[in-house]
Amino acid sequence: MKAKRSEKYHVRFFGKHVLKQWVDQRQICFYSKNSPDQILGEKRGLYKDLERAILQAEKAQKMNLQDRLKKYSFGLCHSDDDSKKVAETNAKGTEGKEIK
Repeated sequence: MKAKRSEKYHVRFFGKHVLKQWVDQRQICFYSKNSPDQILGEKRGLYKDLERAILQAEKAQKMNLQDRLKKYSFGLCHSDDDSKKVAETNAKGTEGKEIK
Protein backbone atom coordinates (compact mmCIF):
# COMPACT_ATOMS: atom_id res chain seq x y z
CA MET A 1 0.00 0.00 0.00
CA LYS A 2 1.41 3.37 -1.00
CA ALA A 3 1.75 6.10 1.59
CA LYS A 4 -0.41 9.12 0.90
CA ARG A 5 1.74 12.02 -0.27
CA SER A 6 0.76 15.48 0.75
CA GLU A 7 1.52 18.58 -1.26
CA LYS A 8 4.36 20.85 -0.30
CA TYR A 9 4.63 24.57 -0.92
CA HIS A 10 7.78 26.61 -1.34
CA VAL A 11 7.46 29.21 1.42
CA ARG A 12 9.37 32.43 1.91
CA PHE A 13 9.64 33.42 5.55
CA PHE A 14 9.71 37.14 6.28
CA GLY A 15 12.33 38.60 8.60
CA LYS A 16 15.80 40.14 8.63
CA HIS A 17 17.28 37.43 6.37
CA VAL A 18 15.65 35.56 3.50
CA LEU A 19 14.62 32.06 4.53
CA LYS A 20 12.83 29.64 2.25
CA GLN A 21 11.80 26.05 2.69
CA TRP A 22 9.47 23.43 1.27
CA VAL A 23 6.66 23.08 3.81
CA ASP A 24 4.01 20.36 4.03
CA GLN A 25 0.53 21.75 3.39
CA ARG A 26 -0.62 20.46 6.79
CA GLN A 27 1.82 22.84 8.50
CA ILE A 28 0.50 25.94 6.75
CA CYS A 29 -2.35 28.09 8.02
CA PHE A 30 -3.85 31.32 6.80
CA TYR A 31 -2.25 34.51 8.04
CA SER A 32 -4.16 36.09 10.89
CA LYS A 33 -3.47 39.35 12.62
CA ASN A 34 -2.13 38.32 16.02
CA SER A 35 0.16 40.43 18.14
CA PRO A 36 3.71 39.19 18.70
CA ASP A 37 2.78 38.71 22.38
CA GLN A 38 0.02 36.25 21.46
CA ILE A 39 2.30 34.30 19.13
CA LEU A 40 5.49 34.22 21.20
CA GLY A 41 4.25 33.92 24.75
CA GLU A 42 7.38 33.22 26.82
CA LYS A 43 9.89 33.44 23.96
CA ARG A 44 10.44 37.20 24.27
CA GLY A 45 13.94 37.09 22.74
CA LEU A 46 12.39 36.58 19.31
CA TYR A 47 10.03 39.56 19.61
CA LYS A 48 11.88 41.99 17.31
CA ASP A 49 12.38 39.37 14.58
CA LEU A 50 8.73 38.38 14.68
CA GLU A 51 7.55 41.98 14.76
CA ARG A 52 9.68 42.73 11.66
CA ALA A 53 8.29 39.65 9.88
CA ILE A 54 4.70 40.64 10.73
CA LEU A 55 5.21 44.15 9.33
CA GLN A 56 6.69 42.71 6.12
CA ALA A 57 3.81 40.23 5.80
CA GLU A 58 1.23 42.99 6.28
CA LYS A 59 2.95 45.15 3.66
CA ALA A 60 3.04 42.21 1.21
CA GLN A 61 -0.60 41.41 1.91
CA LYS A 62 -1.62 44.88 0.73
CA MET A 63 0.11 44.38 -2.64
CA ASN A 64 -1.81 43.03 -5.61
CA LEU A 65 -0.94 39.45 -6.52
CA GLN A 66 1.13 40.30 -9.60
CA ASP A 67 3.31 42.81 -7.73
CA ARG A 68 3.69 40.45 -4.78
CA LEU A 69 4.82 37.63 -7.07
CA LYS A 70 7.32 39.95 -8.78
CA LYS A 71 8.83 40.96 -5.47
CA TYR A 72 8.77 37.70 -3.52
CA SER A 73 8.75 34.79 -5.99
CA PHE A 74 11.77 32.54 -5.59
CA GLY A 75 12.90 32.73 -9.20
CA LEU A 76 12.59 36.49 -9.38
CA CYS A 77 14.07 37.70 -6.10
CA HIS A 78 17.54 36.22 -6.68
CA SER A 79 20.16 36.61 -9.34
CA ASP A 80 21.33 33.53 -11.21
CA ASP A 81 24.34 33.30 -8.89
CA ASP A 82 22.09 33.36 -5.81
CA SER A 83 19.80 30.72 -7.32
CA LYS A 84 22.81 28.48 -7.96
CA LYS A 85 23.92 28.92 -4.33
CA VAL A 86 20.46 27.93 -3.13
CA ALA A 87 20.40 24.88 -5.40
CA GLU A 88 23.87 23.83 -4.24
CA THR A 89 22.93 24.38 -0.61
CA ASN A 90 19.74 22.36 -0.97
CA ALA A 91 21.63 19.58 -2.75
CA LYS A 92 23.90 19.32 0.29
CA GLY A 93 20.89 18.68 2.51
CA THR A 94 20.76 22.04 4.23
CA GLU A 95 17.38 23.10 2.86
CA GLY A 96 15.67 25.61 5.09
CA LYS A 97 18.84 27.36 6.24
CA GLU A 98 18.95 31.11 5.94
CA ILE A 99 20.42 32.53 2.77
CA LYS A 100 22.70 35.56 3.12
